[in-house]
Amino acid sequence: MHVCDNVGDHLIGNVYARYETEDEAQCAVDGLNTRWYYQRPLFAELSPVSDFREACCRQNETNECNRGGQCNFMHLRHASPPLVRELYQQLAVENRERRREAHAKEDFLRLGWKERLERLHSEAIEQYGPDLPVWNAPDWHQGTSGGDWRSEPTASNEEITPSTA
Repeated sequence: MHVCDNVGDHLIGNVYARYETEDEAQCAVDGLNTRWYYQRPLFAELSPVSDFREACCRQNETNECNRGGQCNFMHLRHASPPLVRELYQQLAVENRERRREAHAKEDFLRLGWKERLERLHSEAIEQYGPDLPVWNAPDWHQGTSGGDWRSEPTASNEEITPSTA
């Protein structure tokens, strides 16, 4: 990630990030364009630049740039080591959580439908409280059958047709 330290209109506040695939970059752009920062909308767009070394001011790297913040090349602002450490720690936490969620989903899909239903119901009780209706419907596998449909009386045609009174 590159953060510009320039004050020129076309570079002020710009942040450049590189992604491994174009799909990841497009996903990031779509996600950022719906976000706000300090009550201002974020505007993200894709850049065709793949190598930022040519866009950086080489004179600024040696502290010899006489144009200062108005330079048309990027003057990069480097993150402090504590910030970099904190960002990597947060990334590790997010990756662990993402892996944990993926494993939980795999475990959930291995369950049978009854176990899934019980787990969903227990999660709903945890989230919404014990006031949820209890699902104590009898199991149709263990109950008696409703009778033999072949031995039940059939309805006559008079019972089926509506009366016109």
